[in-house]
Amino acid sequence: MSLATGASCNTCRVVFENRTLQRQHFHSEWHVYNLKREIADLKPVKLEEFEAKVVEHKAETSDNTSKVEFCKVCNKNFRSLESYQAHIRSKLHQENVIHYKQFLEENGLDGEIDENDIAFQDSNFVQSEVEEEPSKKSEKYSPEVLQQCLFCTHKAADLEHNLEHMSLRHGFFIPEVDYCCNLQGLISHLNTKVYSSFECLWCRDRGKAFHSAVSVQTHMRDKCHCKLYHDNDAMLEYSDFYNYEYETSSDDESDDGYDLSLLESGDPYHLTLPSGAVIGHRSLFRYFKQNLRLLPPENGRNSNLNEIDRVVKKYKGLGWRSTTKEVATIRRKDQKFIQRHQTKHQLKVALGSNKLQRHYRDPNGY
Repeated sequence: MSLATGASCNTCRVVFENRTLQRQHFHSEWHVYNLKREIADLKPVKLEEFEAKVVEHKAETSDNTSKVEFCKVCNKNFRSLESYQAHIRSKLHQENVIHYKQFLEENGLDGEIDENDIAFQDSNFVQSEVEEEPSKKSEKYSPEVLQQCLFCTHKAADLEHNLEHMSLRHGFFIPEVDYCCNLQGLISHLNTKVYSSFECLWCRDRGKAFHSAVSVQTHMRDKCHCKLYHDNDAMLEYSDFYNYEYETSSDDESDDGYDLSLLESGDPYHLTLPSGAVIGHRSLFRYFKQNLRLLPPENGRNSNLNEIDRVVKKYKGLGWRSTTKEVATIRRKDQKFIQRHQTKHQLKVALGSNKLQRHYRDPNGY
């Protein structure tokens, strides 16, 4: 070879007969390896030394992969110690250990469980208790998020005033609010869609893309899109914030018949009707007739009504109509279907995480 052709590699300190060989060399693993050594201020290695390192690395990899960890309780193999230890710490493995012990005791069998299978059991329980605390804290949503209007820069005193502002100023109503079980979570989710994803609540991902919260708010006000799209399958996105289960018993019963068990009461001076009204005995008429002064409600509001009930009461005052039982039944069936689908998907992912790796992947990224 000669430097007259000008085809050389200063990193690997080699020359080539033509440009084609030079370009092929630039894509080789040897050249990439020497580039990394040059960045680390190390001298380049020759081709023979590099090939020897590759053979040595493959031998070490084959030795590591030949060692397979086995879990006797779960009847699973693991190709690395890290994955095996992670499996030992899993909740599923701990439950299988308990069931396995019970099976041996009930059948009077003599069996031993590897100490490694239960070595991490106590630490796993401690870790689970520690991890439960942030999950509980995550249920507390930021007051600033609940007070911020979704369609303008207005900031209310609390969530209830915020919903009142959005309904009166922008005509926004929460669909099927009487079935909403997590009002704060729903508003927080919508706030994320508007202020983080810059997404219109009505157009969703079908409309124009926006680059700021101000632009998407202007779009919703100008296009009268200050409403939540909830037709067809759109409500499935918000299924975690709704619960239609409490209508199950009322749907199965006929409208003409009454449940006589509701009329029975242990108090002989009070009678509870199916509608929920309470009737008192005539001998106590003079006490029921008294018009006593009620105690002042807390913060000027009725303390007997929860947050959702107060919102429903205000919505009805503005002409809002509740969801029919037929629609609620359809929503309930859809919600159960989605929950079953999510459970199957989570189970599939959990099982897939324990599958053996059947392809080779270089951890160094060469």
